[in-house]
Parts: sequence; C-alpha cells; structure tokens
Amino acid sequence: MNGTEDWVDVTVPLGAAMSTQRRPDKLAALPLAIHAVKELLRDGLVCAGDADWEQGRFRPWSLPVDVVESYIDRAARELEPPIAFGDLFWLENTPEGDAYAEADLATD
Repeated sequence: MNGTEDWVDVTVPLGAAMSTQRRPDKLAALPLAIHAVKELLRDGLVCAGDADWEQGRFRPWSLPVDVVESYIDRAARELEPPIAFGDLFWLENTPEGDAYAEADLATD
C-alpha cells in the first residue's frame, strides 16, 4: 500500500478508480476517487495537506473534515486536464490508517 511508506497524491486513488472502468478515463474516474478519499478522511484513516518539498515534510491542513471535503470538491470542479502528479492535495496515513493497512497486508 502506497500510503504506508510515503505521502500520496490524487493520482493514487484516481488509478484505483480508473481500474474499475472498462475504458480508463481520468476525468470520469475523478468523482469516484474523490468519494473514496472523503470516506478515508471521515474514517480518520488519512489526513489531507500539502507537501513541503523544501522542508521535506507533509503539512496537514488543520481544518475540520467537512471544510477539507468542501475544499477538495471545489478544487476538483475547477481542475483543468490533464490531471497531474501533485494536483489537488496530498494524503498521509494517520496512525489508525497505518494500523488498518498493516492488518490488511497481513491477511494477504
């Protein structure tokens, strides 16, 4: 799982959403990817934020989940193709998200 070792951007859930399509289309898959991200946010498994490349750290958005969801929805509506690495937001697993992922990997 990508999130257990590093931050991920929208292209990771987007790739998963596209894998459900007969003919992969990033823009058509974006709503499903955003829905999945919002579920992970609500469940406390990830937090959204920005990558600070100069400092080499993740900067979580210190906002309520509903505000983060609204921001993501607005940014997704305003996004112009092509969808690229680093667009919209970055995600980092919470400790709960890491535990969930590790338990899931242990069952494989």
